[in-house]
Amino acid sequence: MKLSPEQRRYDAMSPAGEKISGMTWLMIGVLILFFPALAALTVVFSRSQKAPKDFKTQFQLEGVRFAPAVSADKAKAKYQDSSWDPTVLQFYDEGPEFLPRETEFEVAPFPANDSPETATDLETLRRYAAQARTPETLEMINFEKDMGTPLVSYEKAGLYSSAQNPDTDRLVTAAVVEAGYFLVKAKKHFLRVRPDFLAPDLKTVIPNPGHPSYPSGHAGQAQITGLILSDLDSKHRDIYMQHARAIGTRREIAGVHYPTDSIAGRKLAGEVYAKLLEVPKFQELFQEAKENFVPADESAFAGYTPEDVNAVSVPAVPDNAEETGAEQEQTP
Repeated sequence: MKLSPEQRRYDAMSPAGEKISGMTWLMIGVLILFFPALAALTVVFSRSQKAPKDFKTQFQLEGVRFAPAVSADKAKAKYQDSSWDPTVLQFYDEGPEFLPRETEFEVAPFPANDSPETATDLETLRRYAAQARTPETLEMINFEKDMGTPLVSYEKAGLYSSAQNPDTDRLVTAAVVEAGYFLVKAKKHFLRVRPDFLAPDLKTVIPNPGHPSYPSGHAGQAQITGLILSDLDSKHRDIYMQHARAIGTRREIAGVHYPTDSIAGRKLAGEVYAKLLEVPKFQELFQEAKENFVPADESAFAGYTPEDVNAVSVPAVPDNAEETGAEQEQTP
């Protein structure tokens, strides 16, 4: 069928009957070609732009901290039997003196290795490692590392005299040993790994003890010591308890305990002490110590300054923390 001249001119006319210019046709052609090409380029570009392997080094966002995450293989890790100190196991086998071996105390499970709570614990330890390791604190950490009972730390601080209080020495030693048994019992149950196992960038001040981390033995035994001294000399209760807390906190500064270890150790020790006060044999020891207790000179209490770990700020996490591991130096 032949087209009329008007029909042949249809493709050159606008709907309004106006003729489309050559320049307009050129622009239409460019647009027809442009959109498919743009779509193809978008697909290619999006596929080539993968997330950077190390996000934290690609984007340094002010105020945002990137701590190494706990790896999947460490998330379920438990303390290994081969790492136990045989003398600790021997101590445990000997059992308690005052309370039945089967006495149970409620100890809450520690936060999971890959939990936000444990991440917060590790950040606290990084803060301590960066700014709380003063020469004086390091000296006390090493002094308290292998102390027989926390009384030696109180004596070093001028808050106690062993020579003047032999009855208190016997009382506290008995309580510390008793609490120690139940602390080790809890350690055997929970088998929490030490902090630097989860965070190799943490450098410890002293070697890790040969037993699991949770709950803290030092924090617990210091707590029961502080409670006893407070009951013998209630006038100075606050300072006795401040020093007990400082002993446990220094283990965190040393890098060998999580803060949640210390909290659990203190709680368990307090419950052990409450049970001991119900035992007649222990009550006799307590009364002897109470009758003969000689407090330290008042000037020692007046001059005592508790350690303020809350005064230090949060340091940046090193960008190469995951690669450098346990060999990375921390700033005292």
